Amino acid sequence: MDDHSEQVGPSDSGGQVQVRFEATIYPGDAGEVSAARVAAFDLDRVPDPGGQVRALLSLGDVYRLLEAGFEVRLQRALPLRPLNPELIADDRAVQAWFEERARSVGRTGPG
Repeated sequence: MDDHSEQVGPSDSGGQVQVRFEATIYPGDAGEVSAARVAAFDLDRVPDPGGQVRALLSLGDVYRLLEAGFEVRLQRALPLRPLNPELIADDRAVQAWFEERARSVGRTGPG
């Protein structure tokens, strides 16, 4: 193997690809795709402006959906990585956010 070999995707030290897939789920052989049928799979749903069923899926989720007769169309692969610490709010910041929202509707906080 040369130094120019192409990497398939992000991986851990064991060589396992660590990605999730943004996918759209269609009925396939399963009949209709309803929120209740998809909810039974406990998937991480994402908003879809077209009203379709869209989710972030692991490879195992894709397999389970296909086995259940759904059609799964993968849109893109998203590498797993740690959450940016700047995106994590502490308790004080969250409390201030709630109080600001409550004031905007004319309510006051506990006190």
